[in-house]
Formats: sequence, C-alpha cells, structure tokens
Amino acid sequence: DVVFTPFGEESIVGNGNGTARETGNSFSSQSASSSSEYLNIAVAQPQKEQEIANSLVPGGNSYVTYLIVTHTNMPEFGGSEFGVRRRFRDVVTLADRLAESYRGFFIPPRPDKSVVESQVMHKQEFIEQRRIA
Repeated sequence: DVVFTPFGEESIVGNGNGTARETGNSFSSQSASSSSEYLNIAVAQPQKEQEIANSLVPGGNSYVTYLIVTHTNMPEFGGSEFGVRRRFRDVVTLADRLAESYRGFFIPPRPDKSVVESQVMHKQEFIEQRRIA
C-alpha cells in the first residue's frame, strides 16, 4: 500500500482497479494484490527559516521548510519512522519521484511556486496550501 496524507483535508482514495472513495484525513491507494506492506508519507509543520548569509533586505533571505515524515513496515527501509525537514523544492523532487515510481497512483498536485514569492511566501494561507500539496 502507498498512503499519502495531507493533514486536515478531505482526500479521494483510489485503488488499482480504478474505483475511488472519499476519506477523512488521508489518501490511501491499494494495488489489486493488496500486500501487507505500507508506506505513509506526510508533509507537515511549515516553519519559516532565516539564511545565515547577510542580506540588504530584511527578511530577504528567509524561506519555509516542511517536515516530511515517513511511516513504513517495509524491511528495506531499516526502520519504521523517519522525519526530515526540507525546503519546497525538495518536496517537488519527492512528488516527481513518487509519480515516477508509482505510475497509475494518484499523487496530490502541488501548487506552483509563486512568481511573487517574497510577497506571498509568508502568508500562512499560502504556506498551508503548499504543505497540503
């Protein structure tokens, strides 16, 4: 099983045979074989960070990181829970690799990076939208 969890949002659940149903707070996708292994990846807890480099513009070197938490029972991972904090561009790479590795499964779309990121980046609503994606 592959489970994608956008916290606090209704999600559509699809399985390998093309059917879908709505669930509370998670996205779950099962193949027709329905093995007992699972992989759950969640993106949560946006946090504003400050780069150490000096900037002429106050707050000009700030960015947002997200906590990516993985829960699994797959033995090849060597553990059951992992967490790492990453920037949005890393979340984009993760989504691209998941889409490549799990063709046919629904990967929730992510919002585009804002052209006026410096003006919009720090709005909680925008940060929350990115976290959910």
